[in-house]
Amino acid sequence: LDGATVDDVAVVVDVEHTWDGDLTLSLIDPGGVRVLLVDRRGGRNDHFRQTRFDAAAPSSILNADPPFQGAFRPEGDLGMLRNAPAEGTWPLEVRDRAFQDGGALRGWSLDIATSAPAPPAFEIDVRFRGGLTAAQQATLALAAARWSQIIVSDLPDVQVGGETVDDGVIEAEG
Repeated sequence: LDGATVDDVAVVVDVEHTWDGDLTLSLIDPGGVRVLLVDRRGGRNDHFRQTRFDAAAPSSILNADPPFQGAFRPEGDLGMLRNAPAEGTWPLEVRDRAFQDGGALRGWSLDIATSAPAPPAFEIDVRFRGGLTAAQQATLALAAARWSQIIVSDLPDVQVGGETVDDGVIEAEG
């Protein structure tokens, strides 16, 4: 995903439980932001069969009648995850609030639409001319990338020795 951010996210769950009204389901993003999908809805053997939680769904899970099949807006706001880093672990938390009966998470999936990170306005082109180890090259490239994030203004292109230079060029040699 290499720096991509979340545009939209949807969750599909397949949960079988003897009393769905005991369950709370939440999605947690890699940064720890928790979004409540559903909290104690349903009754005996109503199940969540291929239930899609999507902010763009036509109806809310709050107004839904079991069995819960199809697409529903969750109780929480999936929009809170917009612009979060997409890369990382996305846990689905399923909590049984009563413990008298049981069930199973038969499967779940996560659909994430992403945007590529915006290119930096200021870019430094690092050219290696030899004599540097891979570690030294990686350190210089990392430093150039960091300075490209810190410097937020673009510079006009200039001609240097018949070549167009956009912002900056570093020629590194050891």
